[in-house]
Amino acid sequence: MMNIKNSCLALFISTLTAVFGQNYNYKAQLNTPNSSGFQKIELDPSFLGKLNRTRTDIRIFEGNKEREIPYVKEQEATIAYLALFNEYEIIEKKYEKNAISYFIFQNPDKKIIDNISIIVKNTEVRKRARLSGSDDKENWFVIKDNYLLHNLYSNNDTCELKILNFPKSNYQYFKLELNDFWKLPINILNVGFYDTKLLQGKKIEYDFPIVEQKDSNKTTFLKLEFSDKMYLEQLSFEIEGPDYYLRNADIFFKSTQITSKKNKEDVFRKIKSFEINSNKQNEVPLNEASLKTLYVQIYNKDDQPLIIKSVKASYYKKYLVANLNAGKEYQLYFGDSSGVAPSYDLVNFRTSIPKEIPTIAHQTIQ
Repeated sequence: MMNIKNSCLALFISTLTAVFGQNYNYKAQLNTPNSSGFQKIELDPSFLGKLNRTRTDIRIFEGNKEREIPYVKEQEATIAYLALFNEYEIIEKKYEKNAISYFIFQNPDKKIIDNISIIVKNTEVRKRARLSGSDDKENWFVIKDNYLLHNLYSNNDTCELKILNFPKSNYQYFKLELNDFWKLPINILNVGFYDTKLLQGKKIEYDFPIVEQKDSNKTTFLKLEFSDKMYLEQLSFEIEGPDYYLRNADIFFKSTQITSKKNKEDVFRKIKSFEINSNKQNEVPLNEASLKTLYVQIYNKDDQPLIIKSVKASYYKKYLVANLNAGKEYQLYFGDSSGVAPSYDLVNFRTSIPKEIPTIAHQTIQ
């Protein structure tokens, strides 16, 4: 019976140790928030380089570990799309009961367009419409006839957006006519188009120092080394050379392994092959990595060696998002190789977190 009790006690203690006894090797204080509410805590490469492989070993505490603060992780998207509404100037508008109402808008740069968006005050009617174009506002040419406008209302707002598609046109003026016979006019507030822009996610970029560079046997060897482990996702090379060059290259890291005779030996493992090309930006994507040293070999064949002026490391910005109080002190604890991921309710309410929130940084790692 005692053995069973002792076993249960040992199990209970080991469970407590797993949950509460994480062994944090580092901490960093947050800059004091100026306002209360959700904040984005930006994580620097040295911080990320000290996390465990799955990045599950981060905790935020208020004061001297008085209260654990829930958080969710966030990072910049590699590519994002932003849709912006560009409004056309309505230069003439005429509403008339029991007649044809119209409005004329200008396409000043004579861009080729094949759709317009109209914003209409909510109404539950059906209208017939016609679109025509002109370069002098005197002679008009039909582009599309017999549009049927319907469902001109929104359940969530006081106005509705409708997109009208038509054959590609580049007239300087467009006229939309609406058949208002037997009905009052509809209230068109704006006309324009949505311009979709491609956005690159924000990156952190920093130097990856070249501590050794030599040319031997038609090959350039580089040794890149930080003073401490750092996190990175891309490398980019600034190169000085002829106008045209195209070279193959490999990236290696060095590890130590135990031989069959129980001796230690260094082994170079290739992690990436890539091209250095005068027609490209020479940015090389890597798998997520936390490391201190890398080696690069560039194969010059019979050409003169290139001059590698600098190497940059970078990654898409990463954040912790947490609800913090103005004026309070907070600490980040991290660096536990066996740390387990926290389980917070907040992860189920990501969509409730505002899009635009302040960003704060952490201080020097201790």
